[in-house]
Amino acid sequence: MLTSTGFFSKDNQRGDMPDSWAGKKTSGDAVMLCQIYAVDHATGQLAARTLPGQKMATVTDGIEMVQLNVDPGDGQEQAKDNMRQYLYLMGKYGGKQQMLKASYEATHGPSPAVGVKNVYVYRPRKPMPWKTVYPVNATDGRTTKSFDNFALHHNISFEQLKVFWNFAVALAKKTSDRKPIVEMMMNLYGIERSRATNLAINFVTDVRVDNDAIVTLFNRVTWRGWNLVEGPASDLRHDDPGTRFDDFDISAMPESRQARIKAVKTLNATVEAITTAMRGGGMMINETEIDMSKASFGESYRALAESARTAMSAIRQYQDEDFIAFNPLMWIYKPRGREWRFELRRP
Repeated sequence: MLTSTGFFSKDNQRGDMPDSWAGKKTSGDAVMLCQIYAVDHATGQLAARTLPGQKMATVTDGIEMVQLNVDPGDGQEQAKDNMRQYLYLMGKYGGKQQMLKASYEATHGPSPAVGVKNVYVYRPRKPMPWKTVYPVNATDGRTTKSFDNFALHHNISFEQLKVFWNFAVALAKKTSDRKPIVEMMMNLYGIERSRATNLAINFVTDVRVDNDAIVTLFNRVTWRGWNLVEGPASDLRHDDPGTRFDDFDISAMPESRQARIKAVKTLNATVEAITTAMRGGGMMINETEIDMSKASFGESYRALAESARTAMSAIRQYQDEDFIAFNPLMWIYKPRGREWRFELRRP
C-alpha cells in the first residue's frame, strides 16, 4: 500500500472504490435478460421465449463446424492432440452429427468434404454462461437466466501505476524535481494544486503525511474512472492481460470515448518506457519498489519525465469521469479449444 515515506510497497492491497459506483455498475439483468419458459412436454419445445433486454448477437444458440487436422505429417504431437479432441467431440455429439450438419449447412452452405488430413465435427454453439434465478412466486414454471458478472478492468494496471508513482517520488527525492509528482496528483488523481504541492514537499522531505491523505491517494491510484472499463470478469475472458496494458483501443469502442482511450494509451507508453529503463538500470528491488541507493536519473530520465508530464496533462480533461460502462458491442463470446469465454471484438 502507500506508505508514509511516499512510496508504494510490494503487496496485493487495493484501495476502496467510490461508494457511488455501486449504483452505476451495469446490471446483467439490464443488458442481457433472457426469460426461458416451461418446456411443452407434448412437443419437447419451449412454450414461449421473450427477450426483454439487449442480448449479444454472438452468443445465441446455434451450430458450429469444427475442423481438426489429424495428419501426423503436420506434427505428431499436434495430430495426437487433435485426434483426442476429435474423439472427445464425436463421443459427445456423434449421435446427432447428421442433424447438426444439416442445421449448419442450412445456414452456412455445404461443408467441405472430409479428407484424411482434415476431419470435421459439428457441435452446438454454446450460449453465454447464464446465472439461473428461480422467482419465489413463479406459478408458470418460468425460470429467469441472466449474466451479471461484470468487473472493472484497469487500462493501465494498478501494478504499473504503483511503479509510475514510485518513479515520480524517487525523482523528486533525488533531483528535487517535484513537477511530475505534483502534476500526477493534479491531472490523474484530482488533487487540488496547492494540496498536491504540499504533499509532494512532505514526501520529499520525509515530513509525516496525515493518514487521511494517504488513504485518499491510495484509493485514487487504485480506482480512478479515467482508467477503467466495465466488462466480463477476468476469469470469463480469453484476453485478460493480467498486469499488462488492457488495450481497449478498438473500433467497437463508442466514438465519444475513443479520444480518452487513446490518451490513456499514450500515457501507458511512457509508463512502460520508464519502467523498462529503471529495470534495465538495476533500480528495481522487485516488481514495484525502487532501490534508492541505485536510483540515478540522468538526461534520458528527464526526457521521460517531460513525456510523462505531457501525457498526464492530456488526461486532465477526463480525470473526473466515471468508468466506461459495459457495452455488449465491444465483446464477443467464443471458444479457444474447449474453453468458451469473452474477448474484445477486434477487426
